Amino acid sequence: MSVANGGSGESSTPNGVVKGESDQKSGNGKGPLAVELSSSKAPSGVPEKPQDDWQVAYTWAFLVKFGLRDKIKGLETPEDLERCLTQPVALRPDDVLEGILIRFLANLKPGIKQLRDDNIQSHLSSYISDQLQHSNEFTVWDDPWPQHEDQRGACCSTAPDRLEQGRLRPLGEDPKERVKRNPIKQMEEKGQGIFELDWQERAKLLRQLVDWQLTHAENIRQTIKEQHNMSKKAYDELKNPIKLEPLGTDRKKVRIWSLDGEFASGNPFKRPCPLVPYTFTRDELQAEQERFAAYGAEKAPKLIGSGPKGKPTKVELRDHNKLVKGIQDEAKLAEKLAGLAPNVEKEEARVQRVRKKIQQEAQNRALFEMRNQERSTRTRRSTQKVDYTYDGWDSEEDDEPRRSGRRGRGAADSEPESRRPVIPGERRSARVSARQAMEEDEYEEQPTRSPTPPPSPPKEAKPTTREVFPEGVKKVKGYAWVEDVDGGEGSDMGSQPNGDENHADSGVDGSKGEPIEID
Repeated sequence: MSVANGGSGESSTPNGVVKGESDQKSGNGKGPLAVELSSSKAPSGVPEKPQDDWQVAYTWAFLVKFGLRDKIKGLETPEDLERCLTQPVALRPDDVLEGILIRFLANLKPGIKQLRDDNIQSHLSSYISDQLQHSNEFTVWDDPWPQHEDQRGACCSTAPDRLEQGRLRPLGEDPKERVKRNPIKQMEEKGQGIFELDWQERAKLLRQLVDWQLTHAENIRQTIKEQHNMSKKAYDELKNPIKLEPLGTDRKKVRIWSLDGEFASGNPFKRPCPLVPYTFTRDELQAEQERFAAYGAEKAPKLIGSGPKGKPTKVELRDHNKLVKGIQDEAKLAEKLAGLAPNVEKEEARVQRVRKKIQQEAQNRALFEMRNQERSTRTRRSTQKVDYTYDGWDSEEDDEPRRSGRRGRGAADSEPESRRPVIPGERRSARVSARQAMEEDEYEEQPTRSPTPPPSPPKEAKPTTREVFPEGVKKVKGYAWVEDVDGGEGSDMGSQPNGDENHADSGVDGSKGEPIEID
């Protein structure tokens, strides 16, 4: 984006490009701008578009020069800055304006941590109110400097209100009344916020924040000191990366600005000095460079005066010198624009890469949110059908709860540990699991028995017989089973209370024996 000092006469071109068209004919047709740069005749109306406001160009130059553009996501071109000033909150495609305000306030108040879009308004309003109340500096919300000399009065005026004109604050002004000029507080009283300001107020706010950073921000001041170190022997002011320098002027003394790499300056010391946007695409830049080169290649005609013996008058000599200087200026300007073309190509390629990356990130974010939404609507039930048969045992056969060898488990945990579903994150002991598996295997080898019948009633005591051994024979000590003389009713095997199958508790004919003591 290039900016030139001049007047009105704009016409819209594609891609939001606005160019001035001159009605004054020159040697090659119409010139690039509309009005001669005469400070006494140039219009000083309120700009209707952000690209017509010099404060927007001023803010963009600050962002580029001090390396803040690359730290703000979505801010790549001056058009991005102009767009964020005009679009309302509901239609903003990104958070460019929020990012700019957060970055500016972080420079001014580095002690504030975690500046976000939900608290930037309160912190910024507090800082503006503090500056208005305790600082004597001129702000954009104070009475403006009069535009013309006749409004300001003579420099040696002794009028009592002379000190109250211009950039000085009115004498005796109440600081509390000055705080009321805070635009954010004014919007809060209406129930609105900072993003409901119109684009003119937003541009003024950004300009004031830039002024404060150039004056008070420590990191910005340190950068200025490093670049303006006058103690260096080989200091070159033209190579200062934060200095704004002109690309050149054309034959009508119009100074061209470039806000995307090289810079140019008009004549801002004359008032008023309106800015006319003069924006280029790559094709338009090439066309303007060829036009300047063609005019710069012309030769000035030989001066023939109208005075005696062909001697030129002072007026003719002055006009001829202007013509020669105009040709030289446009030749130099053509060289500068030719050197600017490769930078324009690199800048366009960089912007395309960054925007493509931002678009890809937005697509990935949308896909991630869509997947999260699908996952949140799904139940936690498993899609696999549950199999209730374990190890080939049918569930109908297991009517009774199984007995486990692990102590301390109730009826609810009667199922063997190896058949219980494993819960992720549950700790299991290999030693305990092996012992449980061994106990379960032993239990499975035992045949299934019928339920134990109730015990039989007690029988009458019967006399015991005593076996007598002859002398010399060793007696057998202990207990032995003898055959029951009269078999009772409860002589079946199922009458054993302990159900132990390893004892020889039955005879050949199935009768039950009784124990006798052998001495």
